[in-house]
Amino acid sequence: MPIQFQCSTCGKPIEVDDEFAGQAVTCPYCRKVMNAPTGLVPPAVTSTTAAYSGPQVASAGPIPQFTPPAQSNWFASASLVCSIVVLLCLCLAFAGSYKVMKRMAPDLKLQQDQMPAFVEQTSKEPMLVVSSIVTLIASIAGVLFAILGLVRRTGRRWQSILSLIVCGLMLACGCLSIMSNFAAMASGKGH
Repeated sequence: MPIQFQCSTCGKPIEVDDEFAGQAVTCPYCRKVMNAPTGLVPPAVTSTTAAYSGPQVASAGPIPQFTPPAQSNWFASASLVCSIVVLLCLCLAFAGSYKVMKRMAPDLKLQQDQMPAFVEQTSKEPMLVVSSIVTLIASIAGVLFAILGLVRRTGRRWQSILSLIVCGLMLACGCLSIMSNFAAMASGKGH
């Protein structure tokens, strides 16, 4: 008849053959070596017919501290998505500019006198116009979401910081470009 007892370390039930009574056995759960009891030890309460003697509390050592899962920061995630959209639009803008440049100068060396024509053709390229508008909108949204993500002060703040850098730089470049175009038009050099 097997001997049933509980591990003194982890509290899990152990069952060994009666030939191991009084000998050293290893707990299959925590690998602690202990002596199996020699006498008849009542088995752990497993049957439904056993008499209820109150709540059974096994002392399995210190109770681990509960750590709640990190809260998600929706604003930080949204700002990261906006910065990814900005970077993708930037890649599209470079591809569109390359296409226009290749069309104007197959050797990819534009002369100074070709620059106004290059600017005019890039402003008429649909892919560049759409990517510029999407970049502007995504940059503004990314900066706003990043600020809200930083104010919220919960998990994933690195996303907000990264997005604030990417979208903020892109927004600053866009504003400088717009201001330089207005300055060029005001001085009469624009078209």
